[in-house]
Amino acid sequence: MFFILLILVFAMYYVVYFTAVMYQEGFKLLQLIVYSVALGILGIVYLFIGDDYQNISNYALVLSIGFLLYTWLAIKSFWTRPYKLKLEDITLKSGKVKRAEEYDKLESMKINLEAANYRGIISTVIAIICGMAIYFKIDHAIAQELIDASITYILGLFIAIIIWMIADIYL
Repeated sequence: MFFILLILVFAMYYVVYFTAVMYQEGFKLLQLIVYSVALGILGIVYLFIGDDYQNISNYALVLSIGFLLYTWLAIKSFWTRPYKLKLEDITLKSGKVKRAEEYDKLESMKINLEAANYRGIISTVIAIICGMAIYFKIDHAIAQELIDASITYILGLFIAIIIWMIADIYL
């Protein structure tokens, strides 16, 4: 069950990007099916994970990493300033004749900018689901360990976000 959960958490990263493009193209039913299957797999793992300390500890570890990953992805997706600036820079050069690769880059940036809000919302929802799945399954002893570890994870995430935003603003 641990490996299924591990694959699910990290595969959802690619699913979010894939469904964001599908959302831009107007395919809504396929997204619903994909997220329903993922939620079903999480539910199966939740029910059959077992109650021993090792299984619950691994479950909490993977979902806490998933929580941090999707929180990072949500913050990164909502911060669209780099795409807007690069898009403005390329469109200001629109007087020149564009090569095919420049045109493809421009279209790719437009799609990423349009899909960023959707990716941010979906990533936020996935982070909340990971957090709730942890909260409802763990007991007090594992919760104490997770709180101690989470302080370090959250501090690292906060420092990474600050460094990323400073680099984004000044570079």
